[in-house]
Amino acid sequence: WYVMQDSDGFMWFGTNDGLNRFDGKHFKVYKHNPNDSTSIGHNFIHCIQEDSKNRMLVGTRNGLYLYNKKLDNFICINLSKSKKQDININDITEDSYGNIWIASNNLFRFSTHTGKLETILFLDRAHTSPLARIWSINIDKDKQVWISIYHGGIKRYNPVENNFKSYTRDSFG
Repeated sequence: WYVMQDSDGFMWFGTNDGLNRFDGKHFKVYKHNPNDSTSIGHNFIHCIQEDSKNRMLVGTRNGLYLYNKKLDNFICINLSKSKKQDININDITEDSYGNIWIASNNLFRFSTHTGKLETILFLDRAHTSPLARIWSINIDKDKQVWISIYHGGIKRYNPVENNFKSYTRDSFG
């Protein structure tokens, strides 16, 4: 599902059966262990992102996790008000201000400066397809945030004006 090389030179592979780290000679596989709260929360890895501070974030079928390099384990980042995580993380990216953007059932922005998590776009299932999910994020050179929505088209978010412009099949002519 996902491949990246971190700042230490390790290759990371996100699969549907765990997170794999390759050091050039050997693989180490990280899997969910229900008896270990510091294991990764799910074996299905959707995305991996290393931020500008060399912290590695891993998006799974059951939430977002921060890899702790020193202890070689994972810390769950709670994106839900409830104790139950159960959030598919489909994509993660960082903007030029150090904010972490998270694509899931909704669009989140996490400020690494304040520690504040904001829901930028809430996909109301009553007014959209029940299958709607934010699938990917890209931030362009003008700092506009583009998102693709499964069963929902494309949206462009302007963080300065705090507004969205929608693009659907009909928008492309």
